[in-house]
Amino acid sequence: MERFGKFSRVLNPGLNLLIPFLEDIKYVQSLKEITLEIPSQSAVTHDNVTLHLDGVLYLKVVDPYKVKIRFLLCQTTQFGNTRTKF
Repeated sequence: MERFGKFSRVLNPGLNLLIPFLEDIKYVQSLKEITLEIPSQSAVTHDNVTLHLDGVLYLKVVDPYKVKIRFLLCQTTQFGNTRTKF
């Protein structure tokens, strides 16, 4: 929540009182579990066997104050791609 355009506090679930025209909610973060699909990849093992890998990542936001969802999705997908290669 912002007061006069500057961050003031994180609103908790339930009833929250706002002062009209002074306080504004700029961003709403969902705390639901997020599912990301990792694209299919192929890899070659030490004994020259070709593997086709794909996967699914499940994310859950624990602290909405610290998360930036656009960067979170991109970074997590890249992390999942690199983990399937090892």
